[in-house]
Amino acid sequence: MLTVTDVNANTATCAATVSVQDTVRPIAICQNITSYLNNAGTSTITATQINNGSGDACGIASLTLNNSNFTCANTGSNTVVLTVTDVNANMATCAATVSVQDTVRPIAICQNLTTYLNNGGTSTIAATQINNGSSDACGIASLSLNNSSFTCANVGSTTVVLTVTDVNGNTATCAATVNVQDTISPVTPLLTNVTLPECGGTPVIPVANDACAGMITATTSTVFPITAQGTTVVTWMFDDGNGNISSVNQSFLVDDVTPPSSPVLPTVSSDCLMPVTVTPPHAIDNCVGMVTATTADPLFYDAIGNYTIHWFFDDGNGNTTSTTQTVEISNAGAPVVINGQCFPSINAALTSGVVLGDVIHAYGNNLLESFEIPAGVTLEIHTGAVVINSGMVCNNGMILINGGSYINSGTYAGQGTFNGNFENSIGGVVKPGPCGN
Repeated sequence: MLTVTDVNANTATCAATVSVQDTVRPIAICQNITSYLNNAGTSTITATQINNGSGDACGIASLTLNNSNFTCANTGSNTVVLTVTDVNANMATCAATVSVQDTVRPIAICQNLTTYLNNGGTSTIAATQINNGSSDACGIASLSLNNSSFTCANVGSTTVVLTVTDVNGNTATCAATVNVQDTISPVTPLLTNVTLPECGGTPVIPVANDACAGMITATTSTVFPITAQGTTVVTWMFDDGNGNISSVNQSFLVDDVTPPSSPVLPTVSSDCLMPVTVTPPHAIDNCVGMVTATTADPLFYDAIGNYTIHWFFDDGNGNTTSTTQTVEISNAGAPVVINGQCFPSINAALTSGVVLGDVIHAYGNNLLESFEIPAGVTLEIHTGAVVINSGMVCNNGMILINGGSYINSGTYAGQGTFNGNFENSIGGVVKPGPCGN
């Protein structure tokens, strides 16, 4: 409202509209900030974080940013624009730098692993074999292990550490157990068949090479020395101590071709009054030592004659040798012999059971007894023998003087035959005829 007053104090009024306008831009003031990505790899900022005291005389209605969301792709420096709008819609802008940083460690996930040594006794593993799904919102740059190479010295459980590094240099670690196993058996040698000495022997024990155990000496269940004739197959076992066993067979031949020695045996002599039992002799064999002879011939001899015993020596290895031994049974010292058997007297011979055709041989030089010769039986008196028949005797057989002497001290009444020199020096009367005449 406009009031006009003149000099005389008269007034008048009129109304008019005054349009008041605010065209002054606010003052936009920005500040740089650092924003950190979260576990999901994102970050959100607000305009108030960028505003650094922007002002306006009439007041600020709003603050806005051209970009408030960031991801892994924005890691580093990013320029944002802050728009300041006052209550009268006047706007001003300023720029700021947002440093987006990834400080979140990756998630390291390990898994245990079994690795096997190769023929050279080594094994190499990769970090990817230990990794079990490690992750990072921005991405993994590398996987590394503190130990990836193993030898025989590491057989068993070994702990390794996996380091996971993301694309922004953040690291995380996890531990895993690597079970190093040696499954390579020792390398068996190439063995040839061996011929041992005739009586056997102990073989040379072979060795095998193993990547971890080195030279391994074989073992076997075969008992040494080997003495069995023929071929013996020995199974050699090589154990590397890590549960790996290899084996190889080797043949050993034992062939005894030398027979036992053949001894020279003495003649066994005796008379028929002393029967002989022959003891089997022994021979020496190069392998079995003492060998006792065998024979199919008798070992007991009590009859006059010359006998040959055939002895055989068998070493049990297929080798035999033989020899003979003579047994001589004579009538030396034997008064009376019949059918090769010795008797101390004629009556003893007669009572042994004479039969028709038997000949009783008298050798004794003082055979004094009373006897009769049965029919069909001959009493032959040899040189040097003296037979004295005492008493009354009925003789129905033959008395043959063959260089010896027969003295009858009784009555010879035999019906048999009497030939040769007869000496009746004791005074006996000899007359022919039946017994008792």
